[in-house]
Amino acid sequence: ALDKAIAADYTFIARLDAQAYRCKTVVLVAKGKIVDNFDYSLENTPCANVADDSVCFYAKGICKDFPEDQLLLDMNIEAYLGTPLLNSKKKVIGIIVALFETEHTKKEETSALFQLFSGRIAAEFERIDYEKSLEDKISARTLELSNTIEKLQLTQKQLVESEKMSALGNLVAGVAHEVNTPLGIAITTHSIMADELKKLENKLDSKSLSMKDMEKFRYT
Repeated sequence: ALDKAIAADYTFIARLDAQAYRCKTVVLVAKGKIVDNFDYSLENTPCANVADDSVCFYAKGICKDFPEDQLLLDMNIEAYLGTPLLNSKKKVIGIIVALFETEHTKKEETSALFQLFSGRIAAEFERIDYEKSLEDKISARTLELSNTIEKLQLTQKQLVESEKMSALGNLVAGVAHEVNTPLGIAITTHSIMADELKKLENKLDSKSLSMKDMEKFRYT
């Protein structure tokens, strides 16, 4: 492991949030053990310089140079080495840091190892970011397609309902026609019969009814 190779008391890899001016560790090794990650502000820390794309090395006295970095004070750190992690566009996306409780003089050896690891780590970060971006695009596209399918299903349902209503209208119109035709004939017939009956009654009242009139009414 890198921390053993450089004999660091603490080693961590962190992602940079430039807008918030903060870093969040993704791997933190303390005394040879992986421990919980944490995030911290870059203000008044040597990591701020690293985030500005600078390799920072302090062989000793780091707390004197950054007296407001409470984390370094609490951890009793003496030496510091930080290297930026650059993506393919040469943009700083993170940092890799080693902290030592005692003076550290092997700058060249440690820096070389950091440079070697930083390229691989940055490439892995970029791969993860690309996959995350791809997943987000796929999720967005899936949601868009889902919404489109839902709208199509709603439109289809509305069309089916519309066709049902149209078919029902045609059925009602057909039934009405079938009913109205004999009904019309019945009404007309009833009207004629009523007229003829009225004429018959009038002849009866006037005592002028003849056999011929009766025959005519019979076959009307």
